[in-house]
Amino acid sequence: MASVSNITNKVYPEVGRTPVILAQTANNQKAAIVGLSLCNITDNAVYVSVTVVDAANVEGYYIKDILVAPKSSLKVVNGGEKLLLAPSNTIKLVSSWDAGIDALLSLVVITYT
Repeated sequence: MASVSNITNKVYPEVGRTPVILAQTANNQKAAIVGLSLCNITDNAVYVSVTVVDAANVEGYYIKDILVAPKSSLKVVNGGEKLLLAPSNTIKLVSSWDAGIDALLSLVVITYT
């Protein structure tokens, strides 16, 4: 079975109270998230949550209501840590403030053919 890898960075500006899908794998894909950085772009404290949804549509928190101080950042995945997404998985981000968070996601997607 052949596979193709794709390494990419994705930028999500001004994430707010509506959950944003950061990455989603197809049924023939796996992904390794090797970096997830969040930056509070407001003058207010912002709480953020990251969830993972599995192939059975069960959603669970990776982080829940973590405080990001005004004008500061948080590295959610870093330092050699990886968050693995199995086939048909989704990772989502939401913040407590409208347009409160800029997010940078680094991932490797492996597609099986």
